[in-house]
Amino acid sequence: MLAQLGNFVLWLALATSAYAFIAAIISGRTKRLDLTQSTERAVYATFALCLVAMGVLEYLFLTDSFNVHYVATHSSRDLATGYKFTAMWSGMQGSLLLWAFILSGFNFFAILNTRAHRGSLASYATAIMAFTQVFFLGLIGVHENPFIELNFTPEDGQGMNPLLVHPAMAIHPPMLYLGYVGFIIPYAFAMAALLSKKLDEEWIRTTRRWTLFPWFFLGTGQL
Repeated sequence: MLAQLGNFVLWLALATSAYAFIAAIISGRTKRLDLTQSTERAVYATFALCLVAMGVLEYLFLTDSFNVHYVATHSSRDLATGYKFTAMWSGMQGSLLLWAFILSGFNFFAILNTRAHRGSLASYATAIMAFTQVFFLGLIGVHENPFIELNFTPEDGQGMNPLLVHPAMAIHPPMLYLGYVGFIIPYAFAMAALLSKKLDEEWIRTTRRWTLFPWFFLGTGQL
């Protein structure tokens, strides 16, 4: 039941981010305030849904739900609780979900930060961020879905890759992802400046802190 809920929430997040992409393009062209506000709410909803999907998957790991293929192949009963938590990003499916969640978080806070500066620049930037969100959520839903269930329940899982059972490896992927994914914000505003033909320094001032933040975490993750 929980795996089905996680899968439903994942596809719902894909739908809301797809709507945000389309609505942001239209609001950028028409400068309609109602569409801009609707786009912002869709971005907020996508973040909330990705958070729920992450929570469901973490719960499946912590409760040894080996009827879920991803849990059965990346965890086991004798794995320490702390590593059951980090096991969520020990494989491709969970790593991509973590990536999508962090991306939705950056989009969420970027939209909060730009509400006072609504306009075509912010709308086009939102469209680019939403399109990127659609890509990753679509990739997860179609090819790397972590909520696929088995037709039987194994007594135990295969366990985590021994190379990943280490404190440094537990924090390494989140640090890198905060770096890699965070660069979506300066990229989105740079492309939005081209699309809106606003090639002054506004987008540079807007994204300066958004560039320093992921740069710090990317360096920390590499270190």
